[in-house]
Amino acid sequence: MKNFISDMNSHCGECDLIDWCSEPYESPYLCADGRFENVEVSKYIILAETSTVELDASNIDTPEISRDDFDCTSDYEDAVDTAVSNMYKVLVADDVEKRIKEDIQ
Repeated sequence: MKNFISDMNSHCGECDLIDWCSEPYESPYLCADGRFENVEVSKYIILAETSTVELDASNIDTPEISRDDFDCTSDYEDAVDTAVSNMYKVLVADDVEKRIKEDIQ
């Protein structure tokens, strides 16, 4: 039986896509993202793992994350790292979408 991304149905953290999904920080989650509803989970993972997207973290501005909102530096750094990681996941999702469209043509 094929396992499609739309079948994951927001079982956040319980599916094989957890490493590529921005849940619970960003939405839409991959399983709710209409671009991937008919894509097999295994195909998405393969395309994500082979993505050539590169992210220069030094170029990412995170103005919504203020150092003043955190009691300690490590919590602030963790928040910035999470924002950068989620940005990478978004870029990978865009790359996967592009490569799926190229496969169709």
